[in-house]
Amino acid sequence: MNGNPMFMYYVLFAFIIVFGVVATIINLKQSKAHKNNYLQKYPNAVKVYPKKMNVVVAENRVDILMVDGERPAFDGNATYVKPGKSTLVVRYSSSRVGVLHKTVNTYTDNVSVEVDLEEGKEYQIYFDKSAGEFKIEEKA
Repeated sequence: MNGNPMFMYYVLFAFIIVFGVVATIINLKQSKAHKNNYLQKYPNAVKVYPKKMNVVVAENRVDILMVDGERPAFDGNATYVKPGKSTLVVRYSSSRVGVLHKTVNTYTDNVSVEVDLEEGKEYQIYFDKSAGEFKIEEKA
């Protein structure tokens, strides 16, 4: 090389940065194309927002993993779902800072949830801890 042993580290670092940027751009383009294809197939799709509650010491979130057996189409935090009856595969996770121990994490298994959605409305899905089940409601 040019006599500087740090040169290889600079080249490696630059390669990692460029690779990361290129991979991110490709992923964003594929996600946008998937969303556009889904909206062409279901132009009247409704948005379902997973409820995320972040407090200073805790985080609760619902992840929508599949919609009717397919990879979901996203728009920001919302997931597109066709109107009418659909099956969502969802999971709940909770994380809080422990008092005497490390962070305490709680998860549910992947759960299939049957929903019946009306066109033109937006919904929010959440996990009801007291009932131990997922619930969906119209977003206010």
